[in-house]
Amino acid sequence: MSYTVALQTLERQPVASIRLTLPPDALNTTLGDLLLEVWDCLAAQQVTAAGPPFLRYHHAEPAQLDIEVGFPATAPVAPRGRVRPSVLPGGPAATTWHHGAPDTLRAAYEALAAWLAAHGYPVVGAPWERYWSDPLLEPDPRAWRTEVVWPLP
Repeated sequence: MSYTVALQTLERQPVASIRLTLPPDALNTTLGDLLLEVWDCLAAQQVTAAGPPFLRYHHAEPAQLDIEVGFPATAPVAPRGRVRPSVLPGGPAATTWHHGAPDTLRAAYEALAAWLAAHGYPVVGAPWERYWSDPLLEPDPRAWRTEVVWPLP
């Protein structure tokens, strides 16, 4: 798959999210439940999601991930259970689109990292994914669209 990288200037985005550490092999089985937990918090506080769900990687090691999962929010949320108010940072970012199943998403990150290196940007920061396809509405993973965002220094 070929990836086109674009530079964007992002606005700071308030979010409702859960941050936790877990082993990488637990991510796929946990992500949906985490998003439902955040969604329930938004609904209970009558706060509307302001965009698609996201997964942010604060730190990734082979044995453990430090992640944040949630939704952009139209208003700050009060802490509820594991859900906390947070922010996706604004500023310059490199982005690309991945079309297909999540198990092939690594290629988008590799393409972004190669682009950053080729253009003199350090590969630092905490990238995130925005999930623009709803698996309940589009059950075929080959049709899913995921935006990968890598903030720039």
